[in-house]
Amino acid sequence: WLWIVAASSLWAAWLRIPQLDSLPPQAYVDEAWYNLTARNLLQTHNWQVFYPTFWGGMRPLLVDLTALSQALGFHSPVASRAVTATAGVLCVPLTFVCCDELLRREPWSANRRRLTAAVAAVVAPNLLFQLIASRVGYAPILIPLLTLFAVWQMRRAERTGRRLGWVLAGLGLGLSQYV
Repeated sequence: WLWIVAASSLWAAWLRIPQLDSLPPQAYVDEAWYNLTARNLLQTHNWQVFYPTFWGGMRPLLVDLTALSQALGFHSPVASRAVTATAGVLCVPLTFVCCDELLRREPWSANRRRLTAAVAAVVAPNLLFQLIASRVGYAPILIPLLTLFAVWQMRRAERTGRRLGWVLAGLGLGLSQYV
């Protein structure tokens, strides 16, 4: 099961990361907005919890992560794609650990539970929506990532009784409000 998750993670990375800046559509309006706002954030250091726009507004999490990506040297008009592609790849192991934790209440053997979670990790992060959204800098791809993390930590905290899991789950849910 571990090899299945590792192979699926490599497959997800291969499907998402190569030639991100050559994929159409090049800088559609949301993607361009996130990248330009991130560049502005690095120059002005004006952090916001909400960006009002003429079309309603945008949440800042992808802006902040794109600014981090740009600060680390990924200077491109499509830097948000690096963030969303990484989020798409991280959904593979998170799907595995979340499903494994959710299936612990089933009367299955550990191998059957982990194999089922591994198969879910192969299928779910490679659905068409997640694949396309993670390749074109689409902010909602961060929602499955944060949801998987929060559910995994909640179930783990419930099972182990450790408060750190609840804190981490709260952090994941809190960050999800900025997508």
